[in-house]
Amino acid sequence: MEEDCRLFFVQNSITVVSYYHFIQGIKMRRRKLLILSIILFIIGCGTSEKTEEIDKTRVFDMWRYMTSPLDYKVEYDIYQDGIKVDYYSETHRLLDRGVTYEKVNQDGTVTLYLKNRYILIKESNKESEVNRYVKIGDSNISFSKDINNCRVENYYSQYTLYHATFKSVLTIECLKKSGIKEKLYYGYSEGIVAIIAEENKHFKEYVKVNEERIFKKNDKF
Repeated sequence: MEEDCRLFFVQNSITVVSYYHFIQGIKMRRRKLLILSIILFIIGCGTSEKTEEIDKTRVFDMWRYMTSPLDYKVEYDIYQDGIKVDYYSETHRLLDRGVTYEKVNQDGTVTLYLKNRYILIKESNKESEVNRYVKIGDSNISFSKDINNCRVENYYSQYTLYHATFKSVLTIECLKKSGIKEKLYYGYSEGIVAIIAEENKHFKEYVKVNEERIFKKNDKF
């Protein structure tokens, strides 16, 4: 009788210990799943996008994506490898009855001139040209002394980068002769909304975070 009791106690003790380890294992798996979910959430917070089926023959007018019909003061945040390090602002003005676009910031002035089939871009030390009408997949759409190739990469009906969300975004990938890779994000009737530059596995990002309308004397409220 005594031996039966001892055997019963040992068997039940083993059962209790096994059940305890089973429960602990479930808790551990839950913790791992929670940690994994948090990591995936953090990674996913950087960018999000909404693509749509695009007709490959659809033609985009780059002038509509590189300029705004209104005058604005625009502010950009600057990130280095995902960490905000600075910001800057510039003014955007549409001039000469809509055929000249001027961007002024602390580094100088960039002026865009609308031509028939291309857009001429003048900076203080260089000039470049961009094809006005492009399609997804087009290459060599920009011509400059410091660019090897620019390609129309994709179109997004909505694109989120950090805390900023943009509508109708056209992305252009450029490879510079210096080896720097740039991706430029153009919002319809907004101009550049973001730039991501990659050099030696390091990333520098410029993200539009604010705009303030500049009113002219003859503007009607």
